[in-house]
Amino acid sequence: MAIIGLINHGPSGLSQTAERDAQCAFDEFSRHDLQGLGNLQGQFLVAVSDSANHRLILYPDPSGLRTAYYHQNDETVRFSTNLGTLAEALAGDIEINEAHENFFLSHGFFPFNGTMFDRIQLIPPQHALIVDQDGLRLQKIVKANAQPPTNDLNHDVNSMDEDAIIEYIDQAFQKAITDQLSPDKKVGVLLGGFDSALVAAYLAKAGKEVHTYSFYYEDSRYNQAHTDTVADHIGSTHHWIPVNAKTIADGIRTFDRYFNSPTNWLNYVIQTEAVCRMIREDGIRHVYSGDGCDAAFLGYPRVHTTSVLFNRLGRWPKGLVHFLTRVLDSAVLENTVGRSYTVLLHLIRTLGRDMPERGFLTFRIFDGNSVRHLKAPNYQSAETSDEALLTRIAAPLKGKSPDRIAYGGKGFLSPNRSKMIGSSDSTGVVIQAPYLNPDFKSLATSLPDELCRPKGSSDAKETGKYILMRMAEKKGYLPREAIYQKKFAAVDAPVDKWLKCDFRDEGMQFLKDLPFPPNQNFCEALFEEKLIEKLHRKFVASDSITTHGLSLLLTYSRFTRFLHQ
Repeated sequence: MAIIGLINHGPSGLSQTAERDAQCAFDEFSRHDLQGLGNLQGQFLVAVSDSANHRLILYPDPSGLRTAYYHQNDETVRFSTNLGTLAEALAGDIEINEAHENFFLSHGFFPFNGTMFDRIQLIPPQHALIVDQDGLRLQKIVKANAQPPTNDLNHDVNSMDEDAIIEYIDQAFQKAITDQLSPDKKVGVLLGGFDSALVAAYLAKAGKEVHTYSFYYEDSRYNQAHTDTVADHIGSTHHWIPVNAKTIADGIRTFDRYFNSPTNWLNYVIQTEAVCRMIREDGIRHVYSGDGCDAAFLGYPRVHTTSVLFNRLGRWPKGLVHFLTRVLDSAVLENTVGRSYTVLLHLIRTLGRDMPERGFLTFRIFDGNSVRHLKAPNYQSAETSDEALLTRIAAPLKGKSPDRIAYGGKGFLSPNRSKMIGSSDSTGVVIQAPYLNPDFKSLATSLPDELCRPKGSSDAKETGKYILMRMAEKKGYLPREAIYQKKFAAVDAPVDKWLKCDFRDEGMQFLKDLPFPPNQNFCEALFEEKLIEKLHRKFVASDSITTHGLSLLLTYSRFTRFLHQ
């Protein structure tokens, strides 16, 4: 048996040694076989060579905080925790996933646990890959001796007052922190806004020496507010880590070495890796983040706003939608207005859909027209349309509230897991995310929407997360100004200038490494600064970024460059 990553040992937190984690995994497997592996929680990948039963078992943690990829050709199965490594090892024996590439360029992810490479698949969370004499199969893993849920809040929330709910959430979050608690005295926190500040407060309460880290930009408009306020209140030490154009350029060049997925938020992923390097140099092994809070407690103000808008607007006839998208199908128009073109077309297409497809993906990177412009004159449509794929992907969310549908879709696009895994692999620190603790996440997502976004006026009306913020205020974990601060997009940075100006020449060369010949005029337009995009950043966008499409293409090219070598 081999294991990478860390196992959470319940009340005793994280282990001091890898040997203890390995022994724990071995004991569970010996007692309960595959179901024993289901008892494990943490961030890990377990590989078992079971000679007695002539099988190989690969099991990533059920939360998906460790990933593994596999490829089968004839009777040979190859696997790796790093997608780029596996793809290069298979050079000459793999092809691009053309069936879903157009969808990926529009929406930023490959559906159905696929990747950009045909026949390289992701092992989905809560599943094990088993290779035996009968071949290869995926098997869902459940806990051995699983207990029925005992979460009273799930059943009696309507009969509980706000104070009782706050007490329950406080206890549940303390347990989530304890389950992931480092044995080291000194720990780090990736400090953004309220979410991560609350994590830092709980760690300080647990007796840890807390060091917080934030991105530092020369343009102070992008720097996180209230870092000193938090430090003074909980007794932590804050560190500013400089981020600039060179940081981003270096990260793009080596992007596929650590990260497993292209992203339209490349700066956020790269910057986190750079900060984790500094944390490791400071002698800290375990770092904590606020990842998962917005999705669980209905944060992300723009996701909520867009969800409400899409739910209220009437449904347009498909004929009208088709007519408008055809009229606006102009490469010249797109090259002139840039990001606003995609946003407009996304709104039009959405209004021709029913729920849950309508509210599922509130954000789009390239429009379908854009993909055709990008690939012209060699564009080929996929056998299955984007609309048909969208219907299949969104189907499990049918019947959910509009907000839960929108936040479910947000999870497909989010770079958080790729960021956490890649930064850990690159630097050797392990990023823990208490909001993603399975028990706490289950509790949070079971709350009525009204507890996260009350219909009346409240201090959390814009940000969401009402009940969590009320808990932090009532318990005194953070000062009021740090709790109800204006939501600051974690991805926000002057990345448009860095890519369009500082990285233009090298970026144009990188786009030649895409698996298709991109249209030259389209590529050049991506690097041009446009007046209408400045207005879009100021009045429309939830962040200051209009280079989502360019970021996706640059990171995609890093994974496919070896195909040209």
